[in-house]
Amino acid sequence: MKHIITIIITILCIINIYAEPVDINTAKKIALNVIHHKSNDNFEIEKVITYKERELITTYVVIFKEKGWVLVSADDDTVPVFAYSTTGNFNADNLPPAKQEWIKHFNESVYDVVKNNNQIKETKYKWENILQNKFEDKSKSVSPLLLFVTATDI
Repeated sequence: MKHIITIIITILCIINIYAEPVDINTAKKIALNVIHHKSNDNFEIEKVITYKERELITTYVVIFKEKGWVLVSADDDTVPVFAYSTTGNFNADNLPPAKQEWIKHFNESVYDVVKNNNQIKETKYKWENILQNKFEDKSKSVSPLLLFVTATDI
């Protein structure tokens, strides 16, 4: 009996180690928690765009009414959030080429992690924290890297 319990616990631990696909509802919850943490504005989900790489769902873009979006991974072996904006809009039909390549890169990265069973350490912890609305306090601000000066500024 003791051996059976040990085997069952071992199997459950092994199953828990492997990557799990993230469903659309989890992606929505992650996006809402992140966007509310980053801004005091009221956000309501307008739609979710699903991206695939070779038939594997890799990322979700959760788009909010009026403004804001969050790019969420579709697998919990990668970081939960690749990018977000509390002020910008995301128009999938009219993305600049650079942004298309950027999203393609994320999709390929998620695909590679899943297919090669590459696990990124601490991602489960990050997923759980965001789902539970627990965020690390990062009160340091970062100055802009570049300042644009025009003739009227001088």
